[in-house]
Amino acid sequence: MVYAESLLNGTPILYSKGVLGFDGVFSGVGSAVDPWSVESIREGIREVLIKNENYRSNIRNLQKPEH
Repeated sequence: MVYAESLLNGTPILYSKGVLGFDGVFSGVGSAVDPWSVESIREGIREVLIKNENYRSNIRNLQKPEH
């Protein structure tokens, strides 16, 4: 639910890669990290900060109703 709540509020996400089959599901709206690596988490946070506007734009596009 945390991922859905974040996206619903327009917030990019940081998610664990290789866990629960989320790989590729959130591409373009967040960054995948190795949950056991501080370096990976640091790089993921950095990526979210750098790509923040792009991720937020992608999230807004997801929220638009389809016609």
